[in-house]
Formats: sequence, structure tokens, C-alpha cells
Amino acid sequence: GLRVIAPDMLGFGASDKPSSHGSYGFAIQAERLRALMSQLGIQRWTQVVHDLGGPWTWELADRAPQCLQGLVVMNTTAYLDGFRPPAMMKLAASPMGPFLAFMMRNRITGPSQIGGLFRQMTLHSENITSDIVDGYWRSLSEGTTHAFLAFAKGFPWWFAQFDRYQAALRRLDIPAATIWGRHDKVLDVEKIPAQF
Repeated sequence: GLRVIAPDMLGFGASDKPSSHGSYGFAIQAERLRALMSQLGIQRWTQVVHDLGGPWTWELADRAPQCLQGLVVMNTTAYLDGFRPPAMMKLAASPMGPFLAFMMRNRITGPSQIGGLFRQMTLHSENITSDIVDGYWRSLSEGTTHAFLAFAKGFPWWFAQFDRYQAALRRLDIPAATIWGRHDKVLDVEKIPAQF
């Protein structure tokens, strides 16, 4: 009996993928989400958030908290303690980022890079099939690398917002749940979920 809306955010999936990193700011993505819901006639909703959806949701919680009637948080963060970005994200934030993006888009090297990352980050790596890798690689080859680089290069700004995001989350007076992958290698299950 629930209505579920899974937006394909700008820069990801089959959406447009502008090359301008300014297109992927957290506040801009949050406003796009709010505008979509408004267009659909939905004024309040329960936000289910995972991974990069976290910062977009924290922006929404700070700028338009009246939109949120519930929150489900899965493997994302607004806290530094327990956050261990993968080496690929650190490389993407470095001057080598554009070269890494080229390698990820390339048909020869991209699928093996994505497959290697997924197998490294997944408990049951045998479940990472070539179809799964190809699905993720296809979006990267079409330009999701722009959003990926913008996110990685924005780490210092993002980290500087954590105090603001934490304050916004504390102000919310709505039902909330935290669901976490027990074997998450990036977001420590022993530290981060308890802080939400």
C-alpha cells in the first residue's frame, strides 16, 4: 500500500550527465528532489537514503525539513569518525582524477576496475556478475564519471558541512530508522549508525 518513488538523479543512471561539476552540488541535487516531489503533488514524504543520497538528504533536512515526515538511513554518513573512503575515491580527488575517470569510461579498462572495486567492497564477491558490473559501467561510460569526480573533489567542502548536517538531523522530530550493512568496509557499523 506504499507509493515508492526512486528518482534517477542528475548525473546517475540514465539521466543527463552534464560535464560541469557545479551541476552536482548537494544543495542543487536536494532542490531537484524537492522540486520533483512538488511536481508530483507530494508535500511530505519518508526519505529512504543510501550512500551519496545522504548529503542530498541532509541538505533537504537543513533547508526544507517540513518536507520530511520520516527517515530511513542506510550506509551513508554525516560523521567523520568511522568513515574510510576507498582508495579509488581518494585517487579521484587527486590530480589523477581525470585520468581515473578516463580509465573508468574506457571499455577495455572500465569494467575490470568497477568489478575489482565491487569485489573488494562486497562480502560475497561471487555474487558480482558480469551483468551487474556492466550495468554500473554503462552509466559510467555515458558520463557518470563527471558526478563521481565532482563528489570526490568536493570531499573537503562536504566534511566541512558535517556540523551543520548533524544539527539539522538533531532538529528533526520525525520517525527514523537506521539499517546498516554489517560488513561495510567504508562506513564502520560500530561507529556511524549509533551517531544518527
